[in-house]
Amino acid sequence: MKSAQEYKEFADSQRRNGELGPAIENYLKALDLDPSYFNAHANLSLAYADAGNHELAIQHGHEAIRLKPEMAELYSNLGDIYRLSGDLDNAQKLFGQAVTIKPELVPAHFNLGLLYAMKDEPSKGIEAFERVIALGPDDAMIAKAYIYIGSLLSQQGYLQESISAHRKAVSVSPNDPEARSTLLFTLNSDPYITPEEIYREHLDWEKCVDPIRSVEQHIIVGDIDTNRRI
Repeated sequence: MKSAQEYKEFADSQRRNGELGPAIENYLKALDLDPSYFNAHANLSLAYADAGNHELAIQHGHEAIRLKPEMAELYSNLGDIYRLSGDLDNAQKLFGQAVTIKPELVPAHFNLGLLYAMKDEPSKGIEAFERVIALGPDDAMIAKAYIYIGSLLSQQGYLQESISAHRKAVSVSPNDPEARSTLLFTLNSDPYITPEEIYREHLDWEKCVDPIRSVEQHIIVGDIDTNRRI
C-alpha cells in the first residue's frame, strides 16, 4: 500500500503533465491517509484551480493555511486563486499577508502587480512590479515585470517611458518572445519612430526568438504556476 507522501508525489507528477482528474484522485487518497498533510491540501487546491473548480480550490487552500499558517507561499497561492476567480478584495488581503510573513516572496509581489492592474490602479501596480525587479529573481521574471510596467505606463499615456521599460525587458531577456513582441507593439504606437527603426527591431526579433512562438502577445499573464508549486 502506498503512503500519503507517495500518493501526493504521484499526483504532483500527474498534475505537471496536465492529468488533472487522476491527480485530484491521488491527492484525495493522500488526504484519506493523512488529513493533516498540508502539502497535499495545498497542491490539491492548485489542481482544482487548474481544473476551474475555484470553490474547492479555495476550500483546500484555506485548510492548508490552517495547518501551516506560517508559510507565506500558501497565502500567495490562495490569493492568486481568489484573483483569478474575480474576488480581488480577498486576493489583495492574502497577498498582503504573504508579504508581511515573507517580504522577499517574489510571486506575491508579482501577483499584487497583476491585481492592481486588474483594479485599474497602475501606480500601485508599477510599484509592485518594481519591487519584483528589486528582489532580483530570475531574468524571465524580471523581464515580465518590465513588460507589465511598460504596459501600465502606456495606459497612463507615458509612451516614451513605456518604450524604455520594454527595452529593459528585452535587455534582460533578449530571447523572450513576449518581450520582443510587446516592444514592437509599443514602438508601432510612437509616431516618431521610423519604419526603418521598427524593421531593424523586427530583424533583431527574428534572430533571437522562434518565429512561431513570437507571434503570441500576452497582455495579462496570470499563471505563474512554477513559482507557486509546493
